[in-house]
Amino acid sequence: MIDTFVFDVDGTLVDTNYQHAVSWFRAFQRFDITPPLWRIHRAIGMGGDQLVEAVAGKEEMLPRLDELEDDLLNRRQRAIDEGWRGEVEGLELTLRFLRSKRDQARRATRLGVVSLGIPTFPRS
Repeated sequence: MIDTFVFDVDGTLVDTNYQHAVSWFRAFQRFDITPPLWRIHRAIGMGGDQLVEAVAGKEEMLPRLDELEDDLLNRRQRAIDEGWRGEVEGLELTLRFLRSKRDQARRATRLGVVSLGIPTFPRS
């Protein structure tokens, strides 16, 4: 009989970074985004919202977010038509998050790099 079970969800006991990077790579491919695997591997440890932006970039992300919104709206309508209340609530929450993320990406794209007034020194 098993009396102990150990979960290793953060990769501390077993190094799962490579598998994690491959999973992200496959997820990106589903949306026709094919970043180099090394770039994904370097971003492992970031939250999903930061990783997508760091790997795919804001410019690539905006058109895809519009497509995802259209898909979510269609799925929400189907859920309403079918009477799937729990799914409607989940889709509405996802739509709010997606719209917030898209607005944030648009603002960041418009603003560009912000100068913090920190002096730069020539490299020798």
